[in-house]
Amino acid sequence: MLEHNVIEVEAGKTIDVPVYIKIPNGKEGPKPTELTFTAVSETNTSLKASITHRAGPGKGK
Repeated sequence: MLEHNVIEVEAGKTIDVPVYIKIPNGKEGPKPTELTFTAVSETNTSLKASITHRAGPGKGK
């Protein structure tokens, strides 16, 4: 669940947004997974940025 659905950032500024996840246990424990996060401008939806990050135990190594 997201703490905030909308984060206000001044034009031209960059901020860090902490993300906390909980990966459920499978039959053999939690497995690494890839998560993609996308930020989209509310005033110009053609402006967006995405990042994919591998998360979890061992991060797939």
